[in-house]
Amino acid sequence: MSEKRRKSHAVLLKIQGKSSRVELFPAEEWTGTEAGLWRVRIDGRWHVPAGGGHHEFLNPEGVAALLAGLLFGDAPAQAGPGKAWEAAGRGIRRVRAPLRYEGDVVTATQIAAVLAPPIQAIDGRFWLPVMGYDGRGYALLEDCEVL
Repeated sequence: MSEKRRKSHAVLLKIQGKSSRVELFPAEEWTGTEAGLWRVRIDGRWHVPAGGGHHEFLNPEGVAALLAGLLFGDAPAQAGPGKAWEAAGRGIRRVRAPLRYEGDVVTATQIAAVLAPPIQAIDGRFWLPVMGYDGRGYALLEDCEVL
């Protein structure tokens, strides 16, 4: 993988014959975060809680609660694209998708056709395959608006 950050801890869980790898990265690896927090990657995907953004940092108690949830089948729900997006098929939905960014801010949008359901990238965020003025590409799902 292209991840340049180094994990500090790793836990291998084996539950009913299914293995799951949990990796912990110190928050200091990301800019603007405080010491003593951890970012968690489960089976190669960043842990993103159902209601949160794409960066979730946990304190040691939060990491322990997440591991206990994984062990005993009571893990918090992972974020998903939502039922409306999961049902999107090729060419049946139009969206207002970002065309240009300045930093993290969308400065221009386009009307685009949805080509397929959203996919989850390795960073935990969901991307929507679209075809717009600039051709085929992927738009960050949280920046898209259904028309």
